[in-house]
Amino acid sequence: MSWAFEGTLLPDGDSGRVVLGDGPPQQLPGRFALVGLVDAHCHVTVTFDSNGPYLDGAGAPERLDTLAASGITAVRDVGGDRAVTLPLSRSPRPGWPEVLAAGRFLAPRQRYFPRMYDPV
Repeated sequence: MSWAFEGTLLPDGDSGRVVLGDGPPQQLPGRFALVGLVDAHCHVTVTFDSNGPYLDGAGAPERLDTLAASGITAVRDVGGDRAVTLPLSRSPRPGWPEVLAAGRFLAPRQRYFPRMYDPV
């Protein structure tokens, strides 16, 4: 599903139409709309199992699909698999939130989850 807004676009005050999301657009009710939500603390490539958290870049597409379906239009990834998150930040994909990536976790040896970082 996608959302459509027709009206005055700020900050310029021009009239226009904005459509966000995939699928047939549904008109937003009312006179005002904010464009999307931001997840300001996200780990797109982190998952966990019985041994604790670990990096899993293969799960990033599904996680981004879920975030987009929830109305998230921008993600601040604060640590993860840089081989996945940095390319996502350089090449936004339609239908997914914009990714602002920090890259890898920075932590001293034996001070963080062992499967999540390279010690520095």
